[in-house]
Amino acid sequence: MKNTEPKVQAGNLNAVEAARNFKDDPEIIGRYTVFNPQNVYRSASEVLELHDATGVDIMPRGNAVNPGDIIGVGLICFRPERIAKQLTVASVNMQAKIDEESFPRIVDDVFGNYVAKEMASVVPQVNQMRLEIERNVEEASKALQGNPDINTEGNEVLTKVKEARDKIRQKAEGKIPQVSEEFINAMAAKYATDLLYNQSTKIFKLVEDAVARGMEQAAKEGKYEPLSQHQNNERVAIVVAGGPASGKTQATEMALHSLADSRDVMAFSTDQLRTLVSPGETGGPAFTDLEANLVFRQIIGKMDRAMKGNVAPTILSEGTSLNPGAINHLLTGGAQVHASLISIPAEVALERAGKRAASDKAADQGRSYSDEYLLGLHKQDGMALPNIASQLQGKNVQLSIFDNNVERGQSPELIGRMNLQTMEMEIYNVQKLAELEQKGKIDPTQSKDQGMYAADDKLPENNISFLTDALKKFSVTFRDGEMGEEYATSKPGEKLAITNQALFDSKQENPYHGTLTSPFLEEDKKVGIGSDKAVSALDSETVAKLSAIADSMKGSGIKLEEVDNNDKSSRSFVEAAQSGKYGNIGSKGGAHEL
Repeated sequence: MKNTEPKVQAGNLNAVEAARNFKDDPEIIGRYTVFNPQNVYRSASEVLELHDATGVDIMPRGNAVNPGDIIGVGLICFRPERIAKQLTVASVNMQAKIDEESFPRIVDDVFGNYVAKEMASVVPQVNQMRLEIERNVEEASKALQGNPDINTEGNEVLTKVKEARDKIRQKAEGKIPQVSEEFINAMAAKYATDLLYNQSTKIFKLVEDAVARGMEQAAKEGKYEPLSQHQNNERVAIVVAGGPASGKTQATEMALHSLADSRDVMAFSTDQLRTLVSPGETGGPAFTDLEANLVFRQIIGKMDRAMKGNVAPTILSEGTSLNPGAINHLLTGGAQVHASLISIPAEVALERAGKRAASDKAADQGRSYSDEYLLGLHKQDGMALPNIASQLQGKNVQLSIFDNNVERGQSPELIGRMNLQTMEMEIYNVQKLAELEQKGKIDPTQSKDQGMYAADDKLPENNISFLTDALKKFSVTFRDGEMGEEYATSKPGEKLAITNQALFDSKQENPYHGTLTSPFLEEDKKVGIGSDKAVSALDSETVAKLSAIADSMKGSGIKLEEVDNNDKSSRSFVEAAQSGKYGNIGSKGGAHEL
């Protein structure tokens, strides 16, 4: 029975789900660029069969910063022409001054008029090399069938085929009906062939060199303007991150306009790449996420090689998550990173994404997500700040945090700013920063109507842990969100200093603000009772109670040991003494005998 799921919802599926649900529906499966027969060697049905036999997922492979010899996506083998198209997109992105309008035009020009000519002699070579791999795999398979214990050492083909057979046999254990040896051998041959093809550095180099020649000739003929290159210690990397539908595109445009030449930057985003790998006519939206992510990795690989060579362009990266590892990588060689985190409430993201999924605009094609996937990405926003602060402390990173739940056409609201090198922080809106932390408690499996948060998850006191920790580690300046006027400051280990009492008092009416700042206003009241300063900080009633308790205990021989005041307050000691439970109190350490 044919699947009747609405066509637009097909884009919500991952590659395995798409192949399983639509392998017999060419109208849908053909829209997935990783299953289009013009792009790849195997059909969706074949890939699904390999997945079921091996347990290997259909997903991008390899280290994102060192893709080198990675050609395919998991179980998928791209044809050489498609690899060339991917590398052309990556090369133009890395080498040419482009903007949103010129990028696809330059890619089409360079690929169609230069790279395609170079590939004319390469395609037959690659196809011949794949046939040779198939023949070698067939011979190795026969050898293993005749002698399963044959020595495979030093023979890559024998090793891959044997590993494939063992993997498939292990996956088939216990299956009913029992899997035949003929099936195991057939699947192992296909899997080993694709594996050897995808890992062939010789094949990849042939295609990569053809693209490089095409790019060089196009540059000589003035088809694009090369990007400026900078030494690492003079290079700036710009990062814009936020969940789907958060408005990153607008933030990226703002970042570009801040540069002297908005085109003189290597800017890449998966949204843009989805459009570039989309076929022109599909009869509907093209589903390009998997291939766009692969091209993204290829760009990162090129960028990595350039940075390690100590010369690279200004880099602008747009993505769905603020990854400390990726940011640290951009710092290679002493560069600096200016990062922005763009956030909106999760329920607003769902609403925006729904409108985008129903859109017929070309820019919205390939940008349809399941609610669970979207919420999972927005959950990462809520966990980003603690990870960034802990993993990039002391690094040359400046981070601005924006709330983009604003009217269309308005600029995002700045709610916080951090300098990880100087450990300085500016807080413009305590509540919105706390609500950002709250997103880390999202349950992605729950829909908007079912409630994404537990009841306690929305309480102010449960969403200020990052800000509380920041006040202990950063030099913090509180500013009015509208005017940016300073009204309080704080340094690690010191109590909050109020610089504008009237403005501060108005902020304290907000429960998030009051919950965060109140403990830091009462620093003197927390030093314990181990000194005259501590006792003088207590109110007269408490002092009287403490004196009475001390008098009643004289001569008892009981020792009251002092510890750090964060463990117990003076008032908790009063309560303990009255109940006959004597604990550790004070601020200096030591003991007093009563």
